[in-house]
Amino acid sequence: TKWIGKDELATVYRVKEQTLGEWMTVRYFVLEDSQGNVRLMRIAFRKVLGEWWLHSFRLVDRDDVEKELGIE
Repeated sequence: TKWIGKDELATVYRVKEQTLGEWMTVRYFVLEDSQGNVRLMRIAFRKVLGEWWLHSFRLVDRDDVEKELGIE
């Protein structure tokens, strides 16, 4: 929440999901604060022995959102 500062998290948008076989899912969320600033959150889950586990978590700076989503 450091990038939010004194502002509040206003909205979370689920913008993209990638499924890699039956063992991995990557989800992208855009986080918007009360001032209209946005960041992209990338979360990957991996299935191991029938259970889903958090594989990675990444918060992307505003300048790299389009690049991360592949819409440059």
